[in-house]
Amino acid sequence: MTIKQWVVDTWVLARCNDTNCGDCIDCMDFLTYLLRRGKLCLDHEGEIDSEYSVYIKPRSVLFWWWQRMIGQAGHLCRWSNKLSAIHRNRLINNLNFDNDDIKFVGVASRSTGKIIVSGDSDYNQKVCKYLRDNLGITVTHPASALSI
Repeated sequence: MTIKQWVVDTWVLARCNDTNCGDCIDCMDFLTYLLRRGKLCLDHEGEIDSEYSVYIKPRSVLFWWWQRMIGQAGHLCRWSNKLSAIHRNRLINNLNFDNDDIKFVGVASRSTGKIIVSGDSDYNQKVCKYLRDNLGITVTHPASALSI
């Protein structure tokens, strides 16, 4: 069985911290699955780690999840978050994609899974089509991710 590589947008971590949202359980289910059967893709540059740290509070469920992810061999893989200027410009200038999320696209474009897990509105229909058609990247919601 091949272990799938996943890029997880910080939207997922934010939703885990919001117990009043309808996505909280789906996000926690996905992160639990990832801990048991997947690889989390981060960037060599450390920008994703820094963004994650905003949501990972001491003694929280996410804190314990993160400690296990980084503490056990085989749970992480790292890729560069750089994206070509052509794709970056098209996403930001033509599709109004958030520049802060380019790092997730860059990592996903290099990973073997080419999957971004998010529910963020930045990944609208036009952006998802562009990512799929031009970079081979699939964007999926945590509730749908386990069926991939």
